[in-house]
Amino acid sequence: MKKCKKCQLEKEINEYPKMGGKLCKICFNEYMKLRRPKKIKEKIINNVKICNKCGIEKELFYFYKQIGMKDGHEHSCKSCKNKRIISTKEKEYREKYYKEHKIQAAEYKQKNVEKIKDYQKIYQQNTADKRQKYYKKYRSENKDKINQYNKNRCEKDPLYKLIKKL
Repeated sequence: MKKCKKCQLEKEINEYPKMGGKLCKICFNEYMKLRRPKKIKEKIINNVKICNKCGIEKELFYFYKQIGMKDGHEHSCKSCKNKRIISTKEKEYREKYYKEHKIQAAEYKQKNVEKIKDYQKIYQQNTADKRQKYYKKYRSENKDKINQYNKNRCEKDPLYKLIKKL
């Protein structure tokens, strides 16, 4: 026997929810009814319905057909439903393939160390002229900025100051 916290009656254990708790099944159901938000039922007037997600009034054409519903159409419009489906599919895809891709990339790097180094050398040789032109242009346009940076670094970093004097 157990005493219900709300109705103060002693009842047998089988009259309480399986998950336990201090309320009997009857009191628990009443409590849950009060807690659950009341759903606003859609009103269909002149082939128009309000979407549950975005709250915009749209024609029935913008809702998927659903036989089980009273009005024969889904509660949310096509665009809201598609957004929800796409976002869940993207999350599943990312979770599934992110770790797998990371492992494959690490394996590729281990197997092809020389190939990657050769590619990097060739790339640096091919882009050396572009980089030199870019750096030269940047230095000429930002002399004040570079000088200020070097001055601040000399004040804060004694090792850098020594290297600059050499």
